[in-house]
Amino acid sequence: MIIPSVLIVVLIEGSIRLFANQSSTNEFISAPASQLTEKGFQRYRPHAAWRTIKPEFTIDVLINEFGLRDENTYHNKLNSRDRTRFLILGDSFAFGAGNQYEDIFHVKLESMLNEDSYNVEFVKAGVSSYDQYLEYHYLEEIYGLFKPEYIVVCFLPNDLFTNERLDWEYDIDQRKNLRKGESFMKLHTVAFLRAVIMNNDAAYVKLYGRTGRESIFHREKYWSS
Repeated sequence: MIIPSVLIVVLIEGSIRLFANQSSTNEFISAPASQLTEKGFQRYRPHAAWRTIKPEFTIDVLINEFGLRDENTYHNKLNSRDRTRFLILGDSFAFGAGNQYEDIFHVKLESMLNEDSYNVEFVKAGVSSYDQYLEYHYLEEIYGLFKPEYIVVCFLPNDLFTNERLDWEYDIDQRKNLRKGESFMKLHTVAFLRAVIMNNDAAYVKLYGRTGRESIFHREKYWSS
């Protein structure tokens, strides 16, 4: 039974690699894309540029002089108050992973509001894989530079899985362990099934509820001070 099962798995994996290849690559125009601060936090490197190619999409990413994926120009109006300034913090959703710049939700919203004469400016500071713990420290670094009137934090439930108390020491090794299962995604079969599930909200929610992350919503310590 073992040998036939292995052959079936190999056949399925080979077929998906041949007919529905799940390979993804980053073509760096200027590398590296990120850098570490003195405290060990990852930031995008100013003026970095790359192209991400995946089965579902191909996108181009340009990072500006402030280390943001943002095409607005701020250097001549850092202290200007002719516009209401919002600082957008968040993870890959706020960064716009999988989207061309003009298709990111807050870029569209900024454009719509300005077309309606609201005169707003969004500083787009999303960083992939960030949670509120990292965003807090990022805010400490860049608030004085942009001095926004409003701060918008894009929050997702999975942030509860990695968030830490602000008085805890940042543990890089612990965060690496939280993602230790990512190597399993190298199998094209797994990546293909994940893509199918991610496109079905009901299936995703049901499977999410069977993971260790679901228990976060029932642990009092995560909601206590």
